[in-house]
Amino acid sequence: MLVALGMGVSSCRETLVTRYASRTEADRAGAFGSGWLPQFLPPSAVDIWERHNIDTNETWGAFRFPAGEAAGLRGAVVPADPAATTVRNPGGTPEWPDALAGQLVRGRLHSAGLELFKAASEEVYLAVDWQHGVAYFWRTAR
Repeated sequence: MLVALGMGVSSCRETLVTRYASRTEADRAGAFGSGWLPQFLPPSAVDIWERHNIDTNETWGAFRFPAGEAAGLRGAVVPADPAATTVRNPGGTPEWPDALAGQLVRGRLHSAGLELFKAASEEVYLAVDWQHGVAYFWRTAR
């Protein structure tokens, strides 16, 4: 089996980007055990990427999921107040939406089709576009 694992290193060598075709592939690579990927990713998550800073332990990432997995994902998160978190733009990651940079604003999130959540079991925030089946997650320095 071919593992489609791409790694990029920034010029300061502190930030790594990893991509997985599926949750199964990420599991086999040990990505959940390392703590960079949150446990709540649905079993059918695909097009997963995560970017983390080794020095600060900040994490950013995204994944796609089928509409049929929405209920399971909703069960793993609770609504969050945008004023409760800020997001440092991961930089160099074109998939990261502009609405998720700096202090979050409910109207800006809504205009981008995103709803904000916090994981029920982890210190991870999640912005979900239910209509397009894509979720963005981040963890601030731990």
